[in-house]
Amino acid sequence: MSDSPPPEERRRRASRNTRQQHAVLAAAGLSIYFLVLWFGVTVVGDTVSRSSLMAGLIVILAALGYVTSHRSPPPSK
Repeated sequence: MSDSPPPEERRRRASRNTRQQHAVLAAAGLSIYFLVLWFGVTVVGDTVSRSSLMAGLIVILAALGYVTSHRSPPPSK
């Protein structure tokens, strides 16, 4: 008998890992946003609305870069 778990257990584990990855990515995106917002307002001395816009654009560019360069795991059998 094989040591691999049954298919439903593999799917459950994959689903849990995917949710954890999404949570980490969302937390990283929010962290980048607030860090850039703080930097723009405090260090640069810009307005909150302009810094918010720039922070949003930076997070969008980072997300697009991640999506286009991220390799998805090979499909399991």
